[in-house]
Amino acid sequence: MSSSGNNPSSSVIKSAEVPTDGTAEHDFDPNSLSNGQMSISSFSSIKDGVQDCIITSINSVLDQSTEYNASEVTTWVDSITSQCLENLRKLSEKFKYIVSVIVLQRSPAGFHLFTTCYWDQANDGSVTHRWDNKNLHCVVVVYGVAY
Repeated sequence: MSSSGNNPSSSVIKSAEVPTDGTAEHDFDPNSLSNGQMSISSFSSIKDGVQDCIITSINSVLDQSTEYNASEVTTWVDSITSQCLENLRKLSEKFKYIVSVIVLQRSPAGFHLFTTCYWDQANDGSVTHRWDNKNLHCVVVVYGVAY
């Protein structure tokens, strides 16, 4: 929570499905930021940059031909999480970040993801990105908590 004096409030974050076909180019370039950091006042002001960080991290590990392999999931999750956190720190150091990565084998059963947070809605936030190919689903949720 931030020390801005605002009362924190409960916020329900519902994951958003973001359709991707794997063809879009999303590259996060931290060098494009002035002085390496964005001037920000709230998490909502960096949501596009956070989305780019997530997409870049996923695309560096998974591609449209990646087959689901349970023995590799831990490595994929670790790589996506590490790269995402590294890029988020370059984006802005004004937040504590929490990155959650879920990799599931694609099946007809489907899945639902729901989270809820108690925080300062004026300064904190989250971004959810879902990535799919014919074999697996990857969902990344980034929470940013101002301090």
